[in-house]
Amino acid sequence: MFFLLVIIVFAASYYYFKSMKKLLILESENNLSITAELKANEITNWRQERVDDALTLAPYYIDAAKIKILKEIGDGIKRQELFCKWTRDIQKNPEYEGIYLYDLSLKLIAFGCTGNESVPLGNYETAQALKAIQSKKMIFSDLYRNESNRSIDLDIYVPVFETSLEDTKVAGLIALKINPDKFLYPLLRVNPGLSNTFETYMVRVREDKIQYLNELKYSTSSALSMATPSANESYLDPTNIEGIKGAGEGMDYRGIPVLYSIRGIPETPWLLVAKIDKEEVNAPVKQRALFVILFASIFVVGLGAWLGFMWYGQLVGFYKNQYTYEVERKTMTKKYDYLIKFANDIIIMLNKDLRIVEANDKALRAYKYAPNEIVEKSFNDLLTADSIAGFKGALEVVEKKGSNIFQTLHKRKDGSTFAVEVSMQHFVIEWIEYYQAIIRDISERKA
Repeated sequence: MFFLLVIIVFAASYYYFKSMKKLLILESENNLSITAELKANEITNWRQERVDDALTLAPYYIDAAKIKILKEIGDGIKRQELFCKWTRDIQKNPEYEGIYLYDLSLKLIAFGCTGNESVPLGNYETAQALKAIQSKKMIFSDLYRNESNRSIDLDIYVPVFETSLEDTKVAGLIALKINPDKFLYPLLRVNPGLSNTFETYMVRVREDKIQYLNELKYSTSSALSMATPSANESYLDPTNIEGIKGAGEGMDYRGIPVLYSIRGIPETPWLLVAKIDKEEVNAPVKQRALFVILFASIFVVGLGAWLGFMWYGQLVGFYKNQYTYEVERKTMTKKYDYLIKFANDIIIMLNKDLRIVEANDKALRAYKYAPNEIVEKSFNDLLTADSIAGFKGALEVVEKKGSNIFQTLHKRKDGSTFAVEVSMQHFVIEWIEYYQAIIRDISERKA
């Protein structure tokens, strides 16, 4: 029972440990998913706000007529002041590094209250600007490395039409330059207190590689310049990551097991990854495991000590009772042996084969046998030839009822006979069958 209880205690402890581990991991995954969802929504809303800002500029407020006016102003300072006045409401947002107005040949006409007239368009910027003019649609660029100052920028290119939305003739282009360090990157760095190893970053798929879009927590100079094979991060597999939304366990860019949650940013190739180290998640699990092991060990030791004490008490009582019983048994055996030895009746003990195993002194005198002669003789050897058949019937009654009293004729060693009354009983001692026959000489009664 003790070992059964030990098995039950440790099985229950193991089940509790596994349940708590599963619960903590599930809770961490849920927290990651909620955080990733919230940050993805914030980025989506932020992006939409930037689009709304761009749409307030064109085609309603800066149309072809205003472009013409700006071109006709020869004084660059006045032209600059007028454009600044027209775009002041947008430039109140500190996220914008500048607002620029270009003609169809991408010659700079004017720039807003912030910005640098001397910053030329790089190859990527030129390609995005021409794409917006040719498609006559607003272009929200991807994150890119500025060729001039090596900063990471994000632009919005808005074509300016002649008069209204119905007129498809493009007169110029407005470019809004966004600094991701003002909002986007700080948002990704915010730790909601989930853990010390919590990290969020954005990636995008480029051919067969994963490219990080911001600086990683555990890797310097990683934004845009660090592209890693997908094998390093199995959960960022370029072959099936598009549109992914899920959570699970995997290896991060450091090769360390993590819990992760991934969300896609709508209308962009960006994927937001939120993760924490699995070791940190398992830390409280290990603490609880130690507590469970300690509690189970104390319980088992205490239970073992209590059972040992109870067992010791039982053994002491058992041996005390055994000793008392043995003394009483020996005393009773001596008394019984004395009574049998000197009883006035013949007393014989037979085994299941009716062989004599014990006989008292009265039996030795009655049958005129020595002690070593009567032992192992069959009870049938004490019967006359004519009484054997009758004894078989009497023995059947003994086996059915457990006892029987009958009369028969016995013979002595010298062949003389005498009438007897036999009281025979059948009993079992320690799973061994015996018969006891108490025999009384009734020769005188028969005479």
